Amino acid sequence: MSKDIKNIAVKLRNEIKKQKINEDKVKFFFKDYQSNFEAHLRDELDDGIPLDSYRVEVAYYFLDSLEESQDIDITLDSLEPDIYNADLLSWLSSNLRRADYVNQILEQSNIQDCFTLLRSAQYREIEEVTQAIINYIESELEQSVEVEYE
Repeated sequence: MSKDIKNIAVKLRNEIKKQKINEDKVKFFFKDYQSNFEAHLRDELDDGIPLDSYRVEVAYYFLDSLEESQDIDITLDSLEPDIYNADLLSWLSSNLRRADYVNQILEQSNIQDCFTLLRSAQYREIEEVTQAIINYIESELEQSVEVEYE
């Protein structure tokens, strides 16, 4: 099973292109805008925020870590929100619909610090993106099991 996870992770990660814009900036996007994986993420993350470079970057690094560990739980534990405040502000300002994540955390917690709140909100988005990827991988694994039994 772990070999199957690794193969799927490699296949999916290879659908994503990582392009260096300048010394400090990298852009992530899908090579083929009609891939099943890309369409799945768009459908499952239908919250008004497009499948932008940030979300594709989360997918890229999640799949990269999954390829190495071949364990979803270990990979999930390795993902963290940005640590630099400027990066958190850049994340929030990249799409103002991300304020919905901030509002969700505000309603559910007693966090008083602005940047702790932003980290929690960003982590919520990371969880949603990775869960969409996990759902896709699980459907791929189910399909491969069905093919084996036919």
